Amino acid sequence: MKIMTLGLILSFASIVHAADKVKLSIIKTGTAHTYESLALEGGAWKKIEVNHSAFLVEHPKGNILVDTGLGEKIDDQFQDISFFHRPAFAYKKSETAKAQLAKEKIDFSFILITHLHFDHVSGLVDFLDKDIWALSEEIAFKDVGTPPAVLKSQVSNPNIKWRPYTFTKTPYMGFSESLDIYNDQSIVVVPLRGHTPGSVGIFVNTDRGNKFFLIGDTVWKKKGIDLKLGKFWLSKKLVDLDADKVLEQIQKLHSFQEANPKVIILPSHDESVQAPFGYFPKRL
Repeated sequence: MKIMTLGLILSFASIVHAADKVKLSIIKTGTAHTYESLALEGGAWKKIEVNHSAFLVEHPKGNILVDTGLGEKIDDQFQDISFFHRPAFAYKKSETAKAQLAKEKIDFSFILITHLHFDHVSGLVDFLDKDIWALSEEIAFKDVGTPPAVLKSQVSNPNIKWRPYTFTKTPYMGFSESLDIYNDQSIVVVPLRGHTPGSVGIFVNTDRGNKFFLIGDTVWKKKGIDLKLGKFWLSKKLVDLDADKVLEQIQKLHSFQEANPKVIILPSHDESVQAPFGYFPKRL
């Protein structure tokens, strides 16, 4: 009887351990304040807080950092943005992803970026020992993109180890192309082109039963998907490479959300969506 009880305990422990294999954390590296009307077409004239977040995906085959948020050199990098544009992109720093990960003694295998904009790749130079995964068209964008979206001080370092990848013709969750990082459908990348040439979304399926969809900056506010609305016209002009294509993606995401209501869509900057989940080192 004691042997059976011990066996059950060990079995239960192994199940609990297995359920913790794939985890997601939101790493807040900074904040900013703006008006909802600037973040969302037709938004209210009220102040809102936005996050500059990276995301850690922990996986038995190797942890992945999705974007970097604001890095150690952001203050110097920010000087690439014209004096005229700086007020619109002002930020307040928190601890960098590098500092937060070091504090918890967590390493990762590589960085997977949603796109090359300044508040997503500021920390690339903090991790020159890591490969940077991006679509080849997004890597090419670093040579032609301009401030305030793309900053040469962040992406021109010759020691950055770019690793281009391509999608397979494998459909996933309504997307005709995809890349299954570890071939187990735990981390699946899909195209979300429009905001930049090689913008992507990333599905993360945790073993706790949560299914997240990281969509970068396709919208800044999740409400944009609910209402099928893009950014304010001036914001589009400054940061959306192809605003019409972005609107197509928003409409597609709206239909996706209606068909898959249990999938949790996480825009990179929407504090109102991220805050209820909590931040690193909390695991989801």
